[in-house]
Amino acid sequence: MDEGPSWIGIGAQRCGTTWFTDLLVQHPQMDVAQGKKEHHWLYRYGLTQEWDGEAREDYQAAFTSESLKLGEFTPYYLRAAWMVELTADVLPKDAPILVLVRDPIDRFASAVRHEMRLAAGRYRKHMKAAAKDGGGGKGRPARGMRGAVGSGTARLKTMLQRESPDKSGLLIQGHPKPPPDAYLDRTWLRFVGSDASWGGMYAAQLDAWIATLSESQFIVVQYEKLREDPQRYTDLVWERLGLEPVPLTEIERRSRSSTEGETWVPDDYPHVVRALQQMYRPDAERLAQRFDIDLGLWPRTMD
Repeated sequence: MDEGPSWIGIGAQRCGTTWFTDLLVQHPQMDVAQGKKEHHWLYRYGLTQEWDGEAREDYQAAFTSESLKLGEFTPYYLRAAWMVELTADVLPKDAPILVLVRDPIDRFASAVRHEMRLAAGRYRKHMKAAAKDGGGGKGRPARGMRGAVGSGTARLKTMLQRESPDKSGLLIQGHPKPPPDAYLDRTWLRFVGSDASWGGMYAAQLDAWIATLSESQFIVVQYEKLREDPQRYTDLVWERLGLEPVPLTEIERRSRSSTEGETWVPDDYPHVVRALQQMYRPDAERLAQRFDIDLGLWPRTMD
């Protein structure tokens, strides 16, 4: 019986992790725990909430199975350096750690589009609730909303305890705003801009992980290579888990979380691309020195 996750995916966000997970769990002996790809568990500890034996046991229990290789793929984990030692505490020594990476500027654009989609969804949800209550979209003022959520430590605790994985919505004061006003909100811009930028610093993020966990546990896959040969990389993970590979099906099915074809295209913002290139190129070069990364497949960042 495996106690704790047999495998864990930690990143990177907007690099095809949902699609890759869907491929991996086609194996009859591999699955995500409790039917959820993302558990958003470990990063809640270590920064503001104490990690203890009870938390450890609760996490491991979710992945205990006599017949299945259970795991999770929460792509935020890679960016959360404060949870690295907690992961080492709870992860079996032979459990593979999966990391997908893609052209950092393409990843940045996808992250911005994703947050735009979430902001629009929050506004639609708010308006639907307001109409149901007969409030006509007005409701409580911003000051009242802040009081309801709380402030300081209490507000942060409330945010971390919410069940929704979309914690960023609680950073916006007052009622959700309609697009495009939502994207002009100063708090939204700071959060999305900094988080989306940091998300592509793969080598820097992996430095913290590999300083604590064995580099041999990591399977770092370049998304562009994965798209060309998904069977090869799913086989790689299955074999690491001691599973006999099986043929993949529905390889070309569109990912449930894809933002392809939506707003915010890098070519429309050349000044942003130039700034990101200066930031990402040294990090990408360091990554390629350590892992099997073909920088020629990242033309938007490297050219």
